[in-house]
Amino acid sequence: MAKEDATGQAVESSMEQLQDINRKQSEIISAQARTIEELRGTIVELNASLAWLKRKVFGKMSEKCKPVDNGDPKLPFDYGDLERIEAEIEEARSRAAEQITVPKSRAANKTPRRNRVVM
Repeated sequence: MAKEDATGQAVESSMEQLQDINRKQSEIISAQARTIEELRGTIVELNASLAWLKRKVFGKMSEKCKPVDNGDPKLPFDYGDLERIEAEIEEARSRAAEQITVPKSRAANKTPRRNRVVM
C-alpha cells in the first residue's frame, strides 16, 4: 500500500505540473491569437491604402488627380525670428520709398494750343 500511495502522489504531482503547463500554454496561445487578429486587421488596412495609392498614381487620369489633404501635418519650416525679418523688410521698403522721385506734373504749366478754334 505504501508503494501505491507513493505512485499516486507522484502521479498527482506530475498531473498538477502538466495542468499548470497546459494553463500557461493556453494563455500564450490566446495572446498570440489576439496578436494575429490585430496584425490581420493592419494588413487589410495597408492593402486598402496600397490599392488606393496605386489607383491614384498609375490609374486613368493620374496626372489630373489633385493631391488629397487627409490631415497629415505639413513639413515644418524654420523661418527664424519673424519679427526681425519683418523689421528688415519694412526698413528696406522705407529706404526704397525715399529713393523714389515723383516727377512734377506738367498740367499746371500747360500752355494753350494756338491751333484750337473757339466756337
